[in-house]
Amino acid sequence: MAARLGTTRLSIKTYCADAGVNPARIYVRFGDWQALCDAAGLEGGAVSSIIPAEILLSVLHDAILKAGGLESQRRLIDRVDWSKVSYHRRSGGWGGTLTALRDWVAANAPDFPYWLTLEERIANQARCKPYNGPARKALQTSPPWPSRAQVPDARTGGGHAGLWLAAGVSRADPCAGQ
Repeated sequence: MAARLGTTRLSIKTYCADAGVNPARIYVRFGDWQALCDAAGLEGGAVSSIIPAEILLSVLHDAILKAGGLESQRRLIDRVDWSKVSYHRRSGGWGGTLTALRDWVAANAPDFPYWLTLEERIANQARCKPYNGPARKALQTSPPWPSRAQVPDARTGGGHAGLWLAAGVSRADPCAGQ
């Protein structure tokens, strides 16, 4: 199957879909997927689709140099091959991406001409509100003033007697006390 697909790496999902085999049969017979791959002379597992951070940051660095400075997030993302989601998921937002870029530049390109601008952008991002807005306070379930709720009237089978009870008047006939 791997030769037909032209690969030496095969995932269990691909194998089971092509062969029509339930993954449970593989685990019963071989113990795990890697044992089957070793027996067949293949590399187990799927090809990783995760882009290494080094590549993401070096491409962003090149885009900044090509643009002649730090542009807006949208313009910089338009210059790279990946979406902003790739950067945001990796670093937790644009501020985290800029911080990771600063650390990458310090290690790999110390002659970066836009260092001060990058530091200013990181400081500006620190002052921005969080991605989902500010943290919400816990909802208050009772008011800060004393409650003036009416007391249930057990004599009339429920309901609220409120001020009628306080005045000594029956709810059934409010005019009886006059």
